[in-house]
Amino acid sequence: MDYIYLDHAAATPLWPEVKEQAHNLLQVFGNPGSKHRVGIEAKKIWTETLQNLARLLGCQLNQLIITSGATESINQAFFGSSLSAEDELIISSVEHSATHQAALAIAKQKNLKVIIAPVNSVGQINQDHFLKLLTPKTKLISLIAASNEYGTVLKLNKLIKYVREFEQKNQTEITIHADASQLLPWHKISLGSLDVDLMSFSGAKLGAGHQVGGLFVREPSNFNQLIYGGGQQNNLRSGTENVLGAVNLTTALKLAWENQADINQFRLLLEDQLLSSNLELTINGDPDRKLPNIISLTTPVDATRLIYALDNIGVGVSAGAACSASSQDTRVIEALGLSKKEAEQTIRISLGHNTTKDEIELAAPQIIKQINELLKTELELAKIKEIGKKLNQEYSKEDNGGN
Repeated sequence: MDYIYLDHAAATPLWPEVKEQAHNLLQVFGNPGSKHRVGIEAKKIWTETLQNLARLLGCQLNQLIITSGATESINQAFFGSSLSAEDELIISSVEHSATHQAALAIAKQKNLKVIIAPVNSVGQINQDHFLKLLTPKTKLISLIAASNEYGTVLKLNKLIKYVREFEQKNQTEITIHADASQLLPWHKISLGSLDVDLMSFSGAKLGAGHQVGGLFVREPSNFNQLIYGGGQQNNLRSGTENVLGAVNLTTALKLAWENQADINQFRLLLEDQLLSSNLELTINGDPDRKLPNIISLTTPVDATRLIYALDNIGVGVSAGAACSASSQDTRVIEALGLSKKEAEQTIRISLGHNTTKDEIELAAPQIIKQINELLKTELELAKIKEIGKKLNQEYSKEDNGGN
């Protein structure tokens, strides 16, 4: 059996078209800032690419910053926003670690207050509770548009509407940032109708490769420069432009939006096959508002052991976000109301643009089999521990009798 890769929410392979295009673009090595023909060619490709990306997203070219990935984009969103001491910023309890850590870092640096908006058992923010968190001191709100761990698509437009109404009523201004890293590959987004001020996204989730991402900035003139140098990208991110990355990103986004018809069917097929087993399995997230590619599965066995067991037989899944340095960060899954133990027994299965029906039909029984094998092993270990416990008790009695 060929290796079945089901961790696309961490990173998905390059599209074949992107791979071929990247190979051809390796010949375009010039610096877009150079005035000779090689540099001019690179600059032309860069400009045309950003125009195409802006057209896809429904925004202006000068509103886009090409970054090294979503983590940089998120940090740019926080540290590029104008915030002052005692301002308040709101994030949800289920944000990606990049958002969570960036919020804590800027709060410490600028003496801000971080407000955590809780979610319900399916990962949606309670709207009435959210409204109560807004105050005249609220200056930045950052929300994950779709969960990277359990796939729930946030009711973002409703929350934005409440924020804008609050702004008008209280004569204040609040910057809204959306982390669209997981949403963008599966939902067409028009920034003309999505009323956010900032939006970050990742090339690795689109099939564009690593070390490229983007940040939409609605009002570039109000955004603070973080990287100083030659003034590239409208003086918002200095450094030689990543022409290859930008082209890959734009092409991958176009392909992602054109080729996603079967993935939801494959996910439903896999869910049905897993839940039809006799195992105690739970699928997390909002069944009515869910990404087509992510399954968060709570099992009766330790997630790390299950991941290794599946990897050994040729199936790749994860325990959640792969972008955390810790082996298993359960903060997000616990925020849904699961216990620490349940969170440590939860795996993430995520499909991608090259996932096939055959792979799903092969993977499902293997996942069930490995869970059963681990349960059997745990039962045998429990018996051994019980025998050891009894032997210790008998030895203790003998020792006491000897005394």
